[in-house]
Amino acid sequence: MPGQQANFAIEGDRYEIAVQNILMSILSMVNIPRQRDFGIDFYCSVLLRSGNFAQTTRDLFALQVGGRSKPITYGGLRNGIPCQYEVDWLKSLTIPIFYARISADRETVDIFSLLPVWRIFFRSPSPFKIECEFQEPSEDLFTLPDEQPTPSNEEGAFGDGNIWRVNLGPPILSVTKRNLDASEFADRAKMLLRLWLQPSWTTIVRFQTGIALTDFIMSWSTNSLDVLQGQKMYWSPVPGANILELFQALQPALINLGANLQWQDDAAAFTLIPILEWANGAVGLSPFGKGLLEGLRRAQDLGVSPAQVLNRTS
Repeated sequence: MPGQQANFAIEGDRYEIAVQNILMSILSMVNIPRQRDFGIDFYCSVLLRSGNFAQTTRDLFALQVGGRSKPITYGGLRNGIPCQYEVDWLKSLTIPIFYARISADRETVDIFSLLPVWRIFFRSPSPFKIECEFQEPSEDLFTLPDEQPTPSNEEGAFGDGNIWRVNLGPPILSVTKRNLDASEFADRAKMLLRLWLQPSWTTIVRFQTGIALTDFIMSWSTNSLDVLQGQKMYWSPVPGANILELFQALQPALINLGANLQWQDDAAAFTLIPILEWANGAVGLSPFGKGLLEGLRRAQDLGVSPAQVLNRTS
């Protein structure tokens, strides 16, 4: 409408400007224009020195921005209308996502990792509603609790019908512009972000490929590099569940491993024959996989080493 803007839009813009002003000394930040904002406010990567006269970047991630009073909720119902698209959007992400809360005076940014949310996705393929809770910055060690679903009584609940409450704990990083003006603090902040991004990337890649073995930072305190990492694994007792998806994720690595062993004339390649035979009958092998299996079988039947049946030119 000419001459007007909604208050929430003005305030949101101020939040984003403040966050960028504070973090731009340690991050390369690409702001998403509001009319193209589908949930991500910035695409970021960590700034690193590249020699004496240049910088480079590493570790791409997404950043959402909000005020301290703004909760994070994905899914559920809004005025009776289902918001499943919010959960589906979150599950579709292929890069880590962090959340930045700006203080009321727009001087301090608290950064939270949304990595714990993916533990829900491994447990439930379609959560009805996810509510994220924040804690204040703290030097005390926080340990991530298990998320327990609560059945929703709302009419029209979709998916698993559960409300999942995720305690995001204290921020992993809490900074002001003055903090980051100190080079030692800024370098430590970069190290901290990269420390958290590594398991975040691993978890999201495994989720997208159907491998339900995840790496998490289980315990931490604000602005500390001393963290405790752990793993979680999920599985299904239903016969056949996830088997095709898992083998599709693992087949390229398995076949490439076999080809390396074969061409290196390593007898360990023969140990892959049983699993390749099972896969060929149960879920099907790719042409490369079938060729590998055929070559290993032929070498084994002839009583020669793996590479002796190959037509090698060198």
